[in-house]
Amino acid sequence: AKIPLAVGEIIAVALSAALTIFGYELIHRYSRWTTYLFMVVYAVLIIAMFGSVHLPANSLSFSSTNFHGAAFLIVIGTMVSFQLTWAPYVSDYSRYLPKETKALSTVSWTYAGSFLGVFWPLSLGAFVSAAFPKALTIFAIRQVGDHLFNGYGSIVLLCSVPVLVASMSIGIYSGGLSALAGVDLFAEMRKNRRARIVAMVLVSALMLLLALIVPLNFIPSFTAFLTTVLYFMIPWTAIN
Repeated sequence: AKIPLAVGEIIAVALSAALTIFGYELIHRYSRWTTYLFMVVYAVLIIAMFGSVHLPANSLSFSSTNFHGAAFLIVIGTMVSFQLTWAPYVSDYSRYLPKETKALSTVSWTYAGSFLGVFWPLSLGAFVSAAFPKALTIFAIRQVGDHLFNGYGSIVLLCSVPVLVASMSIGIYSGGLSALAGVDLFAEMRKNRRARIVAMVLVSALMLLLALIVPLNFIPSFTAFLTTVLYFMIPWTAIN
């Protein structure tokens, strides 16, 4: 049975909020296992993709009819802004590293993880979109998976849900702590579990509200959001 979009959003936010309420360590353990799940499931999908899915003729051509410079630059800008949104996490985590940690090591591992974490899904999305230009990406992924065996596409999408929940929980946790830090600037707060839970619940509720009011045609809204992020994050990142 098909779950209504609003119901799915409520379930996803509720699961993400539950992780943040139970705490930081649980988020990390859960994220570690969902990363393994993601790598295995999507590695098999890529094998199926290259083994049985073929791109239309001239899809990889750089001719003027296939390559559009303006669209390419928009994609680059979108990816830059998406990458920059992870900068606060980098600055938060790097401060806890041992003193003897080399700067080159920190930069190299951060860059490698950031690059691979974006390049892999981006390349996969570009391929399946080119192979199935009339289908939305999520349906195109299902069609690619079904080339391996009927039903694997649905398995891929189902296994993507825990990964999305992990990503959302990190965002909620970071947003909740940032909110507490902001309030603390004006009124000193006692750091306790109750305050953290209230902050996480409020951030989750705001996230859910935004998800429910975003139009079904999500890409233009997301692109506009990332473009706005560029205005804020580029100066912040340069200073950081």
